[in-house]
Amino acid sequence: MPAKIERIDEGFEVYYALGVKRSLKKVSEGMGVSLKTAEKWSKDHYWVERCELREIRTNTQIAKVAGADPLKDKSMIMKAVRGGIKSVIKEDTNGVQRINLQVKDVYQFDRLVRLYLLLSGEPTDIKAVRHETIEMIVNHVVLTIGKHVQDGDVLGKIASDLRESNILDASG
Repeated sequence: MPAKIERIDEGFEVYYALGVKRSLKKVSEGMGVSLKTAEKWSKDHYWVERCELREIRTNTQIAKVAGADPLKDKSMIMKAVRGGIKSVIKEDTNGVQRINLQVKDVYQFDRLVRLYLLLSGEPTDIKAVRHETIEMIVNHVVLTIGKHVQDGDVLGKIASDLRESNILDASG
């Protein structure tokens, strides 16, 4: 992944982590970029919409796992996960914290990765991951074409054609 995209993704994660106190000003200050840059990243990469989708997906997944009272159960699950995380973080004699995690086989590793994705609000099934990856690629292609196509109508038609094509269906 190019460094610029990694930086934008890092900005999104900072923005998402702010929760109800989200602001692009806080992102710009925290990442050392201008407010204009943070606003462009947010607009070009659909941060608001992505946050809404991630929150819906997270709440739905937690409700499925947790039962009748998702907020109460989410809190309980998060406490259990934090407890599990604390059990693998050890502090050495110099006060440096180190992670001591042993993964016995590829299946444990797979479960660990899926848990990380689930807790991050990301999809855990491969079809959803492919879909999001293709969406990201389409957005990147549109942005790249936009640098070379000056006619907004033509760019809009290209973007529309890409999004309406069957490429997303072909990903499954």
